[in-house]
Amino acid sequence: MLGSAIRIAADAQKYFTLRLKRDLITDGMYRYIPALGDGSMALALAAGSQV
Repeated sequence: MLGSAIRIAADAQKYFTLRLKRDLITDGMYRYIPALGDGSMALALAAGSQV
């Protein structure tokens, strides 16, 4: 759940940043967070499959 929320927030930041300026995103949430969001979602799926 947390991983999904992080990923959605990062994607929203990417969308609105690219609407204003077509360039490489070098700051903000999208620089660091997508891997954390993906990792936490994968961990949750792995934990859920063990039930």
